[in-house]
Amino acid sequence: VWTYVRVVNDTLITGYRQTNGWARTRTVYFAMSFSKPFKKYGQKNYEARNVYRGFWGKFNQNENFPEIAGKKIRMYFDFNTEEQEKVKIKFALSPVSQENALLNMRTEIPHWDFNKVKEQAQDNWNKELNKIEVDAPEADKTNFYTAMYHAFINPTTYNDVNGQYKGLDQGIHEAKGFTNYTTFSLWDTYRTLHPFFNLLQPSRNNDMVHSMMAHYDQSALKMLPIWSHYANDNWCMSGYHSVSVIADAILKGIYTGDANKALEACLVTSRHRNYEGIGYYMDMGYIPAERSGVSVSNVLEYAYDDWAIAQLAKKLNRMDVYEEYAKRANNWRNVYDKASGFMRPRMADGTFKAAFD
Repeated sequence: VWTYVRVVNDTLITGYRQTNGWARTRTVYFAMSFSKPFKKYGQKNYEARNVYRGFWGKFNQNENFPEIAGKKIRMYFDFNTEEQEKVKIKFALSPVSQENALLNMRTEIPHWDFNKVKEQAQDNWNKELNKIEVDAPEADKTNFYTAMYHAFINPTTYNDVNGQYKGLDQGIHEAKGFTNYTTFSLWDTYRTLHPFFNLLQPSRNNDMVHSMMAHYDQSALKMLPIWSHYANDNWCMSGYHSVSVIADAILKGIYTGDANKALEACLVTSRHRNYEGIGYYMDMGYIPAERSGVSVSNVLEYAYDDWAIAQLAKKLNRMDVYEEYAKRANNWRNVYDKASGFMRPRMADGTFKAAFD
């Protein structure tokens, strides 16, 4: 949507990029540093000319102009170099500010030793991957550790070295006592990835649950994450699977926060009547097919999540909640067609949808 670039000096560039769509208010700040000064720089803006865009035309913005903004910007930097000389670049990101991006860069990589950074990254990954030792042919090892590497990539750390991050309320918050995470693709991860983390990366999963609770506290809708990233929730996929992750972490003794508060967040989320058929699900025990094209999927996802809430409530001796959600967990039966042996969309009048393949 929009990019801003500021040339601070002949080795340092800062700025930000705003986008919408998957995350409708995503702003990523950056700092970029060169290992040697550039002699000149410039840009070209490829966006269509607007009827009105201020009076920046008073300047020649194409060459050596230190403040650039627009939708389709391309920049270049020219250096005096010797043959085969390499110019190194350091690049850092922040969800908060240009200053924090620069702080991240100077804190995490205060030097220009590329091999040192590479070796540090390799050591960090080897430490994580060596948590499981596999005795197998090399090809199988390659497949296994590649998959394990992929499993550990997300969710992603979402705070600066000073603990600051942009919250769901678009305000600046500080993660105190935990590392804040984002990229919660929960429909994809609640079944196996988070239980896997409870075994191999329990402290990391504890931080993820703390992050979900911070998300809930900042939510105008008072809902736990559905599919959240970069201070947004894009509401993708079915279910409210944060509750499954939270329940599992508490029952296994992983989560160090307030378990009763976490249960309350699960209850409020699961009772949000105007979210994707939950009102129908609560009143009728299923979601009428006329009201949703994914009615069966939602019922099955909600029923599982309700079972997870029931187990958490039982753990905390909230038997009234346990009984309510144990009953809700059986709602899957309402979309099971005994005649066909399959789950099947059900109409508002109680009949199964005709001519359903």
